[in-house]
Amino acid sequence: MIGGMPRFPWLVAVSVGLLVGALGMLACGPCEPLASTFDFGAEASGTEVALNDVVVVDSERALAVGAKGVIVAREPGGEWWSRPSGTGEEIHSITRAGSPDGGEGPLVAVGAAGTILRSEDSGGTWAPAGSSTERDLHTVVGRGGVLVAAGDGVVLRSDDGGETWIPAFIEGPPIVARGSYAVESGRELHVIVVGDEGGVLLSRTSGREFGALATGSAANLRAAGLAGPLDSSPPLFWVGGQGEALRMADARGEAWAQIAPGDGDDLVDASACGWALDSSVGLVSAAPGDESFEKVAHTPGASIRLRAFEMYGECERGWIVGEEGTILRVDVSSIHQSCPERL
Repeated sequence: MIGGMPRFPWLVAVSVGLLVGALGMLACGPCEPLASTFDFGAEASGTEVALNDVVVVDSERALAVGAKGVIVAREPGGEWWSRPSGTGEEIHSITRAGSPDGGEGPLVAVGAAGTILRSEDSGGTWAPAGSSTERDLHTVVGRGGVLVAAGDGVVLRSDDGGETWIPAFIEGPPIVARGSYAVESGRELHVIVVGDEGGVLLSRTSGREFGALATGSAANLRAAGLAGPLDSSPPLFWVGGQGEALRMADARGEAWAQIAPGDGDDLVDASACGWALDSSVGLVSAAPGDESFEKVAHTPGASIRLRAFEMYGECERGWIVGEEGTILRVDVSSIHQSCPERL
């Protein structure tokens, strides 16, 4: 068992309340929430290496990956256990592949030197997959059994849940990819990949083909999310990173509009809940239509750089990970207004 006291014992029960009705986040039918409360709790990871990414299995279980091939898994009750990865390479990103029939599918993790790992038992055991590159892979995203992994000038695609991988076609210059986001719309998976020096790649073909987009930005981009309604076709995206954020002004990505950074000066991750993660501020609003990234929940004592987060279900619980083995549990509750019955 990985035991010990939490790294931040003073953080075990911190509650942050805020009004979000005006932000239009966490919409729940015709009655939007008046307020949401964020409860943060530090959990002992049992490691001091940097944790780069996290994936949530259910409301009690999650996995985090990081340097030196570290994989730690949370079990019900809040204890984190080490899982042998079979590699000493740094693991940068982890996701669930999903399956064509709507199932959960295997877990897939990617990392340095072309490392690709796959687990079919929710992270209990891991085996190497058939990577077709030796270049560093920094991000992986998947839906419906289709996965896209990207890194140092390379983008790979798998349509069998991560067992085999082939290079995706890229029209335009390659990028050093750092982050990605995907959403299903129609019959296709729409994938955006972001990276260093304003690099952006976009696929409307489930990762088979990517086009390089000219954003006019020189910022190192790390995060991306939805910039329009979920049912918009095709979906529009925002991208952000160190000191700059932009959103697509047209479906082809030929025009981009600035988003005021606000509290999101160093965006590193995003979720479908309408939130993004700033490495030092914590959670910021990233709902479609927002004009800036405003703080919704400051992570208390976040002097350690945060790197990634993921929420579960209806966005009621999730985990944030960061440097020095940091793991923070996030519990979210909402207070709704009384809504008159509609005639």
